[in-house]
Amino acid sequence: MSVVVTVQSLPIASVESFAERDTSPVDFRGSEIGWPELATDVGDIYRDLPPRQREHTVVLGSHYWTASAVEFHGRRADLPDAYSGSRGFWFFGHPPAGITTVIHIGEIAPGVREHFDGVRRVGTVNNGPGVDNVVRGQPIHLADVTGVDWQRVWPEFRDMTLSL
Repeated sequence: MSVVVTVQSLPIASVESFAERDTSPVDFRGSEIGWPELATDVGDIYRDLPPRQREHTVVLGSHYWTASAVEFHGRRADLPDAYSGSRGFWFFGHPPAGITTVIHIGEIAPGVREHFDGVRRVGTVNNGPGVDNVVRGQPIHLADVTGVDWQRVWPEFRDMTLSL
């Protein structure tokens, strides 16, 4: 059975071909398109911060897809760790104590927003080829999180819904 699943998910279509059609919520082939560009955009925002602020900054994705993209592709760009309260990514843990700034990818849930100050939108996720997938069009915010006790508030960030 796993051979059948593997064969069906092999990339036999060009990236550009995904821009010409709607992607199905269960067709994950187009979901990772734009991940390197997302990491580049986050990297640009991160490097624009003053060096002392960068030392106390993490990336927080409202969806595990965005956190995964930054965690994987951000390694080469020396980006900070990525966290997410979404689904299983929540179990990887919360940001460490002493974090003062969050680069947040995606809509900020009201229960999460109450822990952020000085929220400002600094970008929008664009995946290049224009493929309408999970991350395209998501806002990128910068927020002050000075004094947040991550161990105490992390349960409030947990979101087990499956939104595609």
